Amino acid sequence: MQTPVKPRKVRDLSIDAASGLLILWMMFGHTMTWSHISTPAYEAVRTAMSFYLAWFFFKGGLFAKKAPNEMDYFRVSLRRLVVPFIIFTAIGMLFYWLDLYVMGERSRFLYVTKPWRYFIRRGAAYGNLPLWFLLTLFFVRTLFQRLVRFRYADWLMGVVILLLYLVKYLDFFGVAHNMVFPHYLYNSIVGLLFFWVGYRLKQQTYDRRLLIASVIILIPLLVFIRPNYFFRSSIVEGDFMVFLLKAVAECIVFTNLFRLLYRRFQMRFLIYVGEHAMEYFAIHWILLYLLHIAVVVPFTVTNQLALLCIYILGLALLLPAVSAILARTSIKL
Repeated sequence: MQTPVKPRKVRDLSIDAASGLLILWMMFGHTMTWSHISTPAYEAVRTAMSFYLAWFFFKGGLFAKKAPNEMDYFRVSLRRLVVPFIIFTAIGMLFYWLDLYVMGERSRFLYVTKPWRYFIRRGAAYGNLPLWFLLTLFFVRTLFQRLVRFRYADWLMGVVILLLYLVKYLDFFGVAHNMVFPHYLYNSIVGLLFFWVGYRLKQQTYDRRLLIASVIILIPLLVFIRPNYFFRSSIVEGDFMVFLLKAVAECIVFTNLFRLLYRRFQMRFLIYVGEHAMEYFAIHWILLYLLHIAVVVPFTVTNQLALLCIYILGLALLLPAVSAILARTSIKL
């Protein structure tokens, strides 16, 4: 008797396209930072797009499930997240030190002490600051496997929301502003919250009623209220409760929008970028250092627009090349 073949799971390319757009937005924001550019229009869009980090955790929850073996899941997370975190942090630090040397810096404090303190506090090194996300995602995935086995997980997450709001409330008295603890502890809790929301809504994300409700929630928040909430090290910035409501609604609307767009447009470029999103995420900050060392410093480029063009064009050329090299290695993201 022939064994029935299980149907092959079809990849949702609309999610890849959405990932592609948001990873491009993230890299563009970093090139703006490196170019020292800030305009009212950019800041307005930046506020509207402040959900993008929450969306990546939300997306993780959409595809999450209870692992049969927690230890195997833990090992996979170590290999896919912590190992690349260590490797690309080490490479980034080499470029950071080289950049300091090229700039004429010789202070031991800048080379060793300051980066080490920053790493302990923020969970990322100067050589590759965005990698805080990998470490946070590792903690979130590990905590999720414990949470999903807890009978009262939804109630627990409700308590977490209240506690996070309490931390923000205490800041009115200057308490949270003076708190000193590793940011990745706080980030992991916030990340787990969005991961859990994605997990709980995986069957309802494309429900029309939920979409309409999300749009109704978003209209006043985008038009009349502009929550300035920075996901990383977000203890003292913005209103957490407003951001939570806005970000969840935006995650739902954004995911639905890209499914609709995917049905009408091929979006091959965004899908390609989305399929390589984690690789681009891990290496783009290192490439920005490379461009600064190889182009900006030798040619003494100071014009902000010229800097922006150098960084954008440089990334456009280097990212696919380095990604192709990584594909030949055992490093998998």
